[in-house]
Amino acid sequence: MLRIQKPNRMFPQVSVMALVFLASCGISPTPTPSATCAARSAEISVYDGGMQRMCGCAEGVSGVVTSGQTLVCTVPAGTSVFFRYPGIAQSHQIVITGQTSFPVRSAGSGVTQSDAWTFNSSGSFTFSDSFTSIGGTVIVL
Repeated sequence: MLRIQKPNRMFPQVSVMALVFLASCGISPTPTPSATCAARSAEISVYDGGMQRMCGCAEGVSGVVTSGQTLVCTVPAGTSVFFRYPGIAQSHQIVITGQTSFPVRSAGSGVTQSDAWTFNSSGSFTFSDSFTSIGGTVIVL
């Protein structure tokens, strides 16, 4: 007896989905810096192994600052500086010397976590990631 098999219409869809999944496996994209932030705000992204000025700092967008380098962000008084943790695989905790310590941020939440601090008085405020040797200074005018 001759048996005729119907073509599997799901095969192309499953193949495309598998290719997309495998192509992105293990890759965590670095967000594209934005040239603008909301008024009176600045954003610094914290990565596993680096930090980057994204927007709102007088110095403009930076490349990724790594161990042994210092990130500087100059803002006017009354600015909220947001520390974002996109796609982290390690724990991070930003400590602003003499001001505050944010909670420990760990991987696996599935969302980009963030912390913010509003700098109301002028001065230089150092910050660092307590889990790495990476840090910087917020200069408030």
